[in-house]
Amino acid sequence: MAATVPWYERRACIWAALTALTIAYLAGYLIHPASPINAALKQSWWNWSDQIHYLQSAVAFSRGDLAPSEHWYPLSYPLLAAPFAALSAKYAFFLVDLAGLLAAAIGYLAFARRFGVSVPAICVLFVLPVATYPKLAEIWVVPWNSTPTAGLIWLLLAMTASYMFEPVPNAWRAAAMGLVAMSIAAIRPNDGVFAAIFGVVALAHAVTHRRLRGRDAAAAIAGAVLVACAYGALHLGIYGWHKTAYMIQERDRLFLFHDLPFKAFVLLFDPRAWFGDGIGIMQHLPWLALTGAGALSAPFIFRGPARWAACMLAAALAMHFVVYLSYVELVPTGLDRYDNVHYFKWAFPGCSLLAWLWLRQFWSKERPRHLAAPLAAFGIVALLMLPRLEPVPASATEEARLLIFGNTRVDWFAGYVLDSRLADLRGTMSNHDDMHLIPERDRLRVVALRRLFDGPVRWIAAPPGVDPKIMPRRYRERVTLGWPCALPPYPCGATPESR
Repeated sequence: MAATVPWYERRACIWAALTALTIAYLAGYLIHPASPINAALKQSWWNWSDQIHYLQSAVAFSRGDLAPSEHWYPLSYPLLAAPFAALSAKYAFFLVDLAGLLAAAIGYLAFARRFGVSVPAICVLFVLPVATYPKLAEIWVVPWNSTPTAGLIWLLLAMTASYMFEPVPNAWRAAAMGLVAMSIAAIRPNDGVFAAIFGVVALAHAVTHRRLRGRDAAAAIAGAVLVACAYGALHLGIYGWHKTAYMIQERDRLFLFHDLPFKAFVLLFDPRAWFGDGIGIMQHLPWLALTGAGALSAPFIFRGPARWAACMLAAALAMHFVVYLSYVELVPTGLDRYDNVHYFKWAFPGCSLLAWLWLRQFWSKERPRHLAAPLAAFGIVALLMLPRLEPVPASATEEARLLIFGNTRVDWFAGYVLDSRLADLRGTMSNHDDMHLIPERDRLRVVALRRLFDGPVRWIAAPPGVDPKIMPRRYRERVTLGWPCALPPYPCGATPESR
């Protein structure tokens, strides 16, 4: 006699959860102050720097306009919205983004079920980041190309896990995996690295278990090549054999992997001492410490396909944080103010799942015989949270991370957004690419990013309101140990003169 399926595991409950998510998305769209429903075009998000490019490209596609001047960002996201732009430009991305959200939820549900997590728990884990970091609710509503990639990433995770748990040869499934993987890269090229990780893990699993079939590999490659060729043809039709202006810009900005410790500290733990404002991601989401413990202990607390799937998720999340914490454009002042937290859209639900899988070990019937690995992993994460990067005064001969120009009043837009340049002994540093200017009430902060300030500085192009004769106070980094800055009572966050 078949066991009775609990009500919360039945298909009707899953449909109810997806319906509730759709209603929540609609409600968020209706109440967002920058939604085109509530604001005129000049006040809506269609006047924001990224969204205006999305809309311009989608509208151009809808009328068959392939002029290079109409297309700035990668082409796939606007292309998805083009059919809807022909009907109503203001709401062109509404259904595209809703589909991305629902795809993320479905993929997340399918992936998490592989670990025996119940449907109600999965629903809670999916919305936990939003519940503890309310800003995250907005980024699912505002048009960003990270929304469809979030859906595709979770679908690909679910498909790859299915391949490992149920290794039945199926060329169509392999082709679909290749197609989805390349679609991620076509929408957000930076996110293509995560799709590559899934592919490498699936290949390694097939090889180690002697299940690799040439037909499946060829099908996966064919699916990826199909998308790549279609995108390449569109690129050639618009730009020819030339790189786009956006590609050149991103090539020049690059990623600051050498500066990862500093970027990780100010973005994850506490940015105030250096940037004067902002809240670290872990100050919003302190349970991310459990995510780290879950990632480190994944190889030890799972067996079989579950181990492969958990390690795949852990590796993708680790790479995600390394890539985006190193991204020169991602700074604490833009994390919430300009919604740059949307870079982590797919990652945060994955973080909550890993945190739960780690926590569940302490009461699960299937827990490992020894809890040494999960506890050791948590200990390592706790130790990694102890170091602090404090600003201390630097002499004129020491390299400096932070400059503070006192008695200076600069308009926020003029200082933060517009191009400014400083010169030191090693050359010129530009706002955004090499440093960041943060105007405050009666002073101006300048934080070095690509490299430190070396010796005296002088303005090559100063924002309005800066007296070139004012010499800045200089600060270097000092590493100390103490209670984690990301946890109450948040002991960090002051520059020396304000203590």
